[in-house]
Amino acid sequence: MGIELLHGEVHERLWQNADNWLTHLYGAMVGNSLEEFGENNVAFVTFNYDRTVEHFLYVSLLNSFGRSGDDTAAALGKIPIVHLHGRLGHLPWQGQEATAIDFGDNQLDVRKMEIVKREIKVVHEELTDGRDKDFAQAQELLGQARRVYLLGFGFGLRNVQRLALIDLAPHTFLGTAYGMTQRESSNCRMMSGGKIQLYEHQCLEFLREVAELD
Repeated sequence: MGIELLHGEVHERLWQNADNWLTHLYGAMVGNSLEEFGENNVAFVTFNYDRTVEHFLYVSLLNSFGRSGDDTAAALGKIPIVHLHGRLGHLPWQGQEATAIDFGDNQLDVRKMEIVKREIKVVHEELTDGRDKDFAQAQELLGQARRVYLLGFGFGLRNVQRLALIDLAPHTFLGTAYGMTQRESSNCRMMSGGKIQLYEHQCLEFLREVAELD
């Protein structure tokens, strides 16, 4: 499964797609210097295994400021990116050589298979070996956040409970509900404590029309 997921990491596609919400978000975050980017008070919490967010931001920063890979990695390292179900290894610039796999490197070998097997977490897996720390970190980040935006979140009951969404009380609590019926949207709001406001937008439209990104 992990090798198949690596096939979904396509570098060129990230900059060819005009509907890429990361492009819009990066424009709001980039600032005037690499150091200024690192001061963004934002965190990403994702259920995805792929490394699209960190790869997109890293390459975009390299192109924007032309600084070294180490400087760019240090600035981006100040932005928490939490993979709740694990990831397809680390990207080479993240300083984890033992688990490093290039973005989209889907050439099958034993080393990659072992890394992916070790790093990803099956959704129904009981995490009793300490790996549940990612959910604990996510709960802490969400609890501290003034604004919480859920983009493309599926509102699975177990994930809602593990993130303790019902206990959140941010100043702003919004999310997307693209393709949901009114009843489904209402159920998702109630499941999350009735405090979240949902919009029938895709991610890019939500960021452009609803989200505050200052």
